[in-house]
This record gives sequence, structure tokens and C-alpha cells, in this order.
Amino acid sequence: MISTLIGLLEVNPRFGACLGPDVRFHFNCNPQFLSDPRAAKIARCCSGMDSGVVSLTIRVVGNRGTWADLSEENREALEDVIVHSPRLQTLKLVAMGVPWAAFLRSRPFLESLVLQDACPSTSTLPWSVPLPAVKPSDAGWKPIRIGCITASTVELDSLTEAIFCTPDVDGRDIPSFAIDFGHLRGIETSCHNNEATKDLRQVLHRASKLEELTLRTFSCKSFALIIMSILRALTSHFIPLLQIKKPKNP
Repeated sequence: MISTLIGLLEVNPRFGACLGPDVRFHFNCNPQFLSDPRAAKIARCCSGMDSGVVSLTIRVVGNRGTWADLSEENREALEDVIVHSPRLQTLKLVAMGVPWAAFLRSRPFLESLVLQDACPSTSTLPWSVPLPAVKPSDAGWKPIRIGCITASTVELDSLTEAIFCTPDVDGRDIPSFAIDFGHLRGIETSCHNNEATKDLRQVLHRASKLEELTLRTFSCKSFALIIMSILRALTSHFIPLLQIKKPKNP
């Protein structure tokens, strides 16, 4: 099936604009598959201003990988999908560590970011393709706005620390947060112990416009303790809908 798709795209690359709205790239955690050139051929054809990609999933099957594990050809092609797909609203990363400061720097807005075992790798790893040059007043220099985030508390905590550097008028680099949590509307996360609430608390303090919080798969010794901890973090915010999902056998 993949070879047939490649053949169609080679005949007319514009067929790639019809690949969507949900496009998924699944890689086996093996150098042979992570460098499979067929992935780059498909990705190149579904990126661009006429792309119909609304949701993009990048997943490593087996062991957890990093962005650097992909071949340079595949990285370039996937980065083009993220940067140049005008309709992209949802980005899902499964078992794929990425350099957040560069990775999220490329888009001003995402409706949904879904992470699963996707803690960041080094924050200094550059993209294969240089990002477009922009002026400090352009939207590209502003933190990315995300509607909803699904991630573990550890991943959420790492996102609050993700930064990128922007030059000032004198050319000096000024660190800036990569994500604007002040516009985040929804969070879905899992807490497996009381320590996890420390990571979540920091996120909630910054998410001043949060409307929905979903907590799932608890295995805490004291359910009341974690709820009190979260409520203390919400003293300055108002969340109209709070969903608490307990395990079947707490």
C-alpha cells in the first residue's frame, strides 16, 4: 500500500494535498525504519499552502525515540509539514522526544497538543530546516498559543520550562517562554502519586484562563490529599468544569 501511494505521488505530487485531514507517521524504533526515505516522500507531498492536513501524528513504535533519531531527510520533510500546513490544528507526539524550544517556535497557534511519553530532548538541538526569518514584532516571535493539552504531569512541567531566545534591538538574545499558558483553555493529564501534583500546580498557576481540567488514572494513597493540593493551586482562578476520573479499584 505504501509503495502504491508513493507511485501515485510521483505521478502527481499535488495528490498529497488530498492526504488528510488526519495524517499519521508510525516509525519502528530501528535505524532502518527511522531513515526510510518513503516517509520523506509522503511528507513532502502533504505539506505546503494547499495542504489538507488538520491533524498530524508522529509515533515511534517500540522503544522511545528522539527527533535526532530520524534521518535528516525525514526530519526536514516532517518539519515542513508542521511549519507550512496552514490548516494544521492538532499535533500528536507518541514516544518521540523533541526539542520544544525549536519545535513549538514554528507556529503561532495549535488547537490541540497531545503528548504520550514525549518528554523533551535537548532544548538546543536545531531544526534541519531553518525557520523563516522574522522581525521581533512579528507573530513568529510570540509564544505559541494552544487551546488544549493532553500530557502527563512531567511533560506539562517540561512545557512550562520550554524557552526560545529572541534578539533585542542590540542583537542580544533574550529568553522567552515557548508556550503562552495564559491562553490555554483545557488540560487533560494523569497523576499517579502525590509528587505529581507539584508539577501540575505550576502549570495551573500559569493557566489563568483554564476552562476544563480532566484528571485520570489515579493511584494515590490519599485521593483527598491530591484534590486539596490542586484546589490550593486554583485559588486565583475559576474553572467552571472540573472532571475527576478515579480508577475502578482505587
